[in-house]
Amino acid sequence: MMGRAGLALSTSRRIAGWIGEKAAELKTYVDDPFSGVLRTFEQIEVVAVGIDGKRALWAALAGAAAGIPELQGVDYSRLIARANQQRQAIEERRLQWAIAALTKQA
Repeated sequence: MMGRAGLALSTSRRIAGWIGEKAAELKTYVDDPFSGVLRTFEQIEVVAVGIDGKRALWAALAGAAAGIPELQGVDYSRLIARANQQRQAIEERRLQWAIAALTKQA
């Protein structure tokens, strides 16, 4: 989609994303250096938030596509449905890890 819109892949954006990823990993290790239960829960939370963000992005692009030809021709309904399936797939595990992490921390 970026190519169709005439946007180049930004090296600086990719580097910033990589740095952010490493900072998030470091934060989870500092929060829970030994057991890993809280760390795993935090990482699952990050994935869940990412899926929610992706779903919101697809919905926004679907809404904008009517007036922007470069955004047309994408099956946003399918992408939204796939994000919903991904979110459902991790929700049970997310809740299990939340209970494990939060009861251990109490």
